[in-house]
Amino acid sequence: MNIIKRHSKISIFLKNKDLINKFYKKNIIISKILQIQKKFIIFDGNLKSEYFLKKNEFFDNKEILEVGEGDYIELFLINIENNCNVIETSRKKLKNYIFWKKILIFYVKKKFIKGSVINKIKGGYSISINDFKCFLPFSCSDKKISNFSYYIGRKLYFLIFKVDFIKKNIILSRKIILNRVLNIKRKIFFKNIKVGCLLKGIIKSINNYCIFIDIGYLDCISYYKDIFWGNYKYANEFLKIGQSLMALVLKIDKRNYRVFLGIKQLFNFWKYISKFKNSLKYARILKLNNNNIYVVLCKNLMASIGNFLGKKTKKYLNINSYRKIKIKNFNYKRKRLIFSFKSSLSSTG
Repeated sequence: MNIIKRHSKISIFLKNKDLINKFYKKNIIISKILQIQKKFIIFDGNLKSEYFLKKNEFFDNKEILEVGEGDYIELFLINIENNCNVIETSRKKLKNYIFWKKILIFYVKKKFIKGSVINKIKGGYSISINDFKCFLPFSCSDKKISNFSYYIGRKLYFLIFKVDFIKKNIILSRKIILNRVLNIKRKIFFKNIKVGCLLKGIIKSINNYCIFIDIGYLDCISYYKDIFWGNYKYANEFLKIGQSLMALVLKIDKRNYRVFLGIKQLFNFWKYISKFKNSLKYARILKLNNNNIYVVLCKNLMASIGNFLGKKTKKYLNINSYRKIKIKNFNYKRKRLIFSFKSSLSSTG
């Protein structure tokens, strides 16, 4: 609803017949508020007659009256003379006319429109655009929002995906907007990225041979051979989904929008391995087998030793417990570490 306040140019507007005729062709009239009563508002329709509308039609969301006496207001003309010989107008139909005209322009030109989240319904979310309820399905949203109360009342941008003018239904999409933003960020990222850069990300998924690290707008790949030094047979048990990591860029594939990362390159253990010979270090028990015992040193160095106790190892060793080991020798070709436990496993020392 457009309210024309009192000013000196209103008389010039009322004298402009061409402009007024354009309004009347669209069934829109401009009326002056003469009096505001308890339940009704009386208007002067410039048609040599007066008419009234309910006061409830002019309240905003906070139940505050939006108009005052002497204001000129645009209303939708339904009938010049009804059965009671009174002018019939509507404020709701004017809002509908303006809203659907705006929706048609935004839908054809594929422009972004602002709206606020009302609540969660079956199959999606209810969105308010200019006090009209629209529907945002889960498939067209970015993801299922875990903390939904944070988004209630917040204004977000949407794209009109589908409109049914007969049933008066509007389906919105937010996924298309986010994909456009991500594509722009990716283009900027691939222009500036170089081999050797440091990136921070979160583990998104874990496979048998690699992990996927989410850096915000791209999923990067890191193979187990680029994460751990030594044996990486049970590396998937060492990592967790949601764990944050720092990694180096090893390779960039701009055609397929892929980035390959490495973590073990941050600290090359084998350059300084000779200093640790015949030294004692604490190691974490990672995995127990009938054949081998797997341990972890320095966060990303995995090593294994033959299980000489067989099935009795679970009596003396527990997973994620720490034990002292003695580093004996190294195999530089295979990148293997040869070690032994400080004392016999059956002892308490």
